[in-house]
Amino acid sequence: VALSMNSTWSLIADLDDPALQPANWQADALPPLPPEDIVLYELHIRDFSARDPSVPPELRGTYLAFTLPDSYGVRHLKRLAAAGVTHIHLLPAFDIATINEDRSTWPETDFAALAALPPDSDQQQAFVAQTRGADGYNWGYDPYHYNAPEGSYSTNPEGTTRILEFRQMVAALHQMGLRVVMDVVYNHTNASGLSEKSVLDKIVPGYYHRLDANGNVASSTCCANTATEHAMMGKLMRDSVLLWSRAYHVDGFRFDLMGHHMKADMLAVQTALNITPPPMEEGPGVGATPYLYGEGWDFGEVANNARGVNATQANMAGTGIGTFNDRLRDAARGGNPFQPPQIQGFVTGLYTAPNEASDLPENSQKALLLDLQDQIRVSLAGNLADYPLINAEGNPVTGAQINYNGQPAGYAQDPQENVVYVSAHDNETLFDAIQYKAPLALSMQERVRMQ
Repeated sequence: VALSMNSTWSLIADLDDPALQPANWQADALPPLPPEDIVLYELHIRDFSARDPSVPPELRGTYLAFTLPDSYGVRHLKRLAAAGVTHIHLLPAFDIATINEDRSTWPETDFAALAALPPDSDQQQAFVAQTRGADGYNWGYDPYHYNAPEGSYSTNPEGTTRILEFRQMVAALHQMGLRVVMDVVYNHTNASGLSEKSVLDKIVPGYYHRLDANGNVASSTCCANTATEHAMMGKLMRDSVLLWSRAYHVDGFRFDLMGHHMKADMLAVQTALNITPPPMEEGPGVGATPYLYGEGWDFGEVANNARGVNATQANMAGTGIGTFNDRLRDAARGGNPFQPPQIQGFVTGLYTAPNEASDLPENSQKALLLDLQDQIRVSLAGNLADYPLINAEGNPVTGAQINYNGQPAGYAQDPQENVVYVSAHDNETLFDAIQYKAPLALSMQERVRMQ
């Protein structure tokens, strides 16, 4: 549960040692919160303070930046908490395989030169690419060791400092009234086989990873897929979640590519955490246990329950485990991440302000807009499969009868299973999407209004 710099050595640490605990750690807790009341704010630990001039240089990009009460970033978080945000979703913060934790090796970025480039240029990408891979920056979806905090976010990546500082970050966020969600990536590892950064495959070759018909490690996640349907990989996931919940006081878990886990494995995690399935009102300690949610996408070798009932949007209905709602996202923005970026949606000008790329007749645009409005109405009502409404054609229907690309728009059985969003770390921000999709002549004031 502890590591040396760059994970050269593993260390055994006593997580109950008072020296590794912030002040009042045993009393660190926030009151229960019903899952339906959760408001999430996503951020990256290094991004949060890397360029904040109110943070001392040695603390920028670290866990301890969250403990500075008067920094610009912390003041912003306090304002968000006052406005109703309840949870901070941290992009992966376990040990990451693709970040060199030795900060002395990181090249300095010439931000003045970067800012001097034309705003409509592609030179910025080339500029950043020069140091990509060596600058100590990554989103973190490259898991190396699941059960230790990432060392590059610590002031000292050697030994146990990262343990104390991660806990100090959590305690500071709790003091702001913000709960902590950890982004967990148990669906794949950075490497397998005999690779330098292969871990599980060196313990029991061919067991912890999911294999294809030819005996090769499946890689539909773009990395080495794990097989949590195997007893000990499932146990590793459960034990890891319990560790972060109990030893680090993490309040929720966002499962990357959750559809690559089996439904039974997610329910086992839920049981291990003593989470009461809905209706939550009938169980003790409403909301006191961690909230679980994830990406319920259905693709790869597990698609359509090919390896067992997997943890997809439809399959997780009734479990109390949330899934990201792409229905509202796509209806609001227009199109989807795999379609041309200028396709418009409800908030980006479909029918009301057609852009230059639109080739749909006016009546077709209106019909599509009305269909998207139905999807949004269902999403705002908990995305419930049995939600009754009058659709755009004037007919009484349920949420499950509203069409979303050939699938039911409404699929949830309880509102806590519906994670609504229009922008996340994947793909363009909502503002950038609006720039793509809005007509060229639209004023900046109108673009901001869309946002």
